[in-house]
Amino acid sequence: MKRVTVHTGVVVWAFWQAATASSSSHHLPAFLVEAYTSVSGKICDHEEQPQKPRILNESQLTAYRKDGFVLLKNVLHGDLADRMARVGYAIVDRASHFPQYFSVIENGLIFNGGNVNDSDDSGHDITQVFREVALYSDIPQIAAELMELDDETQNLRVIRDMFLAKPVNGSGCDWHVDDHGFWPESYLSEASQKSGKDQNGVNVWIALEDMPLEFFGSMALAAGSHREPWRFEAYLAIGQNRTIDGGHTKSAIVAKLEEKRKTGKVALGACEIGKIRPDLKERLDAKIVIFDIERGDMIFSTRTLFHKTLDPTEAGKRYYQSLGLTTLNRYSIRYTPGNAKLPKGWLAEWSAVADKNNPGKSLNEIVDGTKSHPGEYLWYPQVWPSLEKDLENRLNFVADTKLSQVKQQVQAEIVEIFVPKMVTTSTVQEENDSASSSS
Repeated sequence: MKRVTVHTGVVVWAFWQAATASSSSHHLPAFLVEAYTSVSGKICDHEEQPQKPRILNESQLTAYRKDGFVLLKNVLHGDLADRMARVGYAIVDRASHFPQYFSVIENGLIFNGGNVNDSDDSGHDITQVFREVALYSDIPQIAAELMELDDETQNLRVIRDMFLAKPVNGSGCDWHVDDHGFWPESYLSEASQKSGKDQNGVNVWIALEDMPLEFFGSMALAAGSHREPWRFEAYLAIGQNRTIDGGHTKSAIVAKLEEKRKTGKVALGACEIGKIRPDLKERLDAKIVIFDIERGDMIFSTRTLFHKTLDPTEAGKRYYQSLGLTTLNRYSIRYTPGNAKLPKGWLAEWSAVADKNNPGKSLNEIVDGTKSHPGEYLWYPQVWPSLEKDLENRLNFVADTKLSQVKQQVQAEIVEIFVPKMVTTSTVQEENDSASSSS
């Protein structure tokens, strides 16, 4: 069952689940995969974890290769989606807020990185809810199947998980691919180079609210943009040269900030492709796909696919506000092969700040650790083909002994780079104002 609506030259797809069993005879577009119902949430010990049968079929894999994403509906069993939503409200109530794009960004929920209390108002353990989804469900296996990983020679790790709260009255980020701040991995995928397959990584975007198509507020994707020959121009336009490692030193970052201060130009803005290359924005607009989203729906997409956050429509703002919603919450999990490497150079990443030797290393190497601390700091837990041994205790060890200190160090690093430039900019503006008035 589908409807196609045309808005100003952009094709927008709307989907409704069929009310009867006969609807299975209708042919849906390749990028829509419905009615997946195989997430159990069961916790299995590393040594007892059974070998699971394949979950996705060949048509679903073909859809992913072609379009760069699939939508899986009806994934979470029981009340898990509702539990995630409830703990999300608790995070919004207690977390620090940011002024642009997302009002709340909390990293490392599987480590209790949200810096919130152990449970929400209903008594649900916040950390455990997200661990249940990111670590113990069938989601990691789906990600591994989409990347066509070999269970005898490859493994899969969580490189980042984050809770995001988009304000109903906020602004969205235009077409982009996540940079190192949101996806701390070198732009050169060793797994993809060796296998010849798309093993750059899979992002799992999970809706924690209903986001009806006509009201927006969710996420749009540019179908097939990860395969277009002009994609490298678009990457470069937002400051991502994906033919090199892509790391930047502190001095290089400061130099770019200084150039932006002096010229006042938008330089390599991750969300500004429309200002930098409007011609490429038009090409991406022509490939837009927007879904009718229900709580618990999941979009699995390749790391290199262009996507953007969507503002609610005016009707959507009224609709969400009528429900008492101030934010539209979502949870994102990024999975990569274990041989994915952190980018070289400066990185506001917990493991990189904890050990200055980690940039440039693979996730497997980082988890293996040094001889003095073998496997002590489980920054990137393995979730496929088997779970990390003693997973809960090792995650708790990081949260209890290292996380607070490292987060403070990350904040200090950010202040060192950005705050002096903000002061300098203010000072220069004051000097210019003074000069203007004196003349």
